[in-house]
Amino acid sequence: MKKRESFKFIIRDYFIIFTVIILGTALLNPEHAFTFREIMLTAVFALAGDLPSLVLVSKKELSMKSRYIRMVIHFMLIETVILTFGNIMGQVSGMVQTVIFGLEILGIYILVRFIIWFIDHKTASAINQQLMNIKSEKMK
Repeated sequence: MKKRESFKFIIRDYFIIFTVIILGTALLNPEHAFTFREIMLTAVFALAGDLPSLVLVSKKELSMKSRYIRMVIHFMLIETVILTFGNIMGQVSGMVQTVIFGLEILGIYILVRFIIWFIDHKTASAINQQLMNIKSEKMK
């Protein structure tokens, strides 16, 4: 995959992460009013969570085993970066809050991965359908 395409996906993922965090907060706590500081902090956390995605970038096609290994490394990097950042910024303190925050990160990670898989699956299905249409037209 070219670097340009990789960065395009990283930017797409950033906006998905940011949206999931904002929507999740709004749905789980409808009375919560977002301040400008919270929105900017969410944007920074989304960026911190997306930067480890560079681990997934490769010049050559990866095997399934390599992909899964990179995804595990990616998740561990995300947990480390965001938990460290959260403690530095004062968003979490203490063991209980850190564990809860880590579980929230896991939930967001799973949701983001599902959304990305769904988008990619939808795109691949559309491409496959177009290829089938072209193939059937050539057969006529």
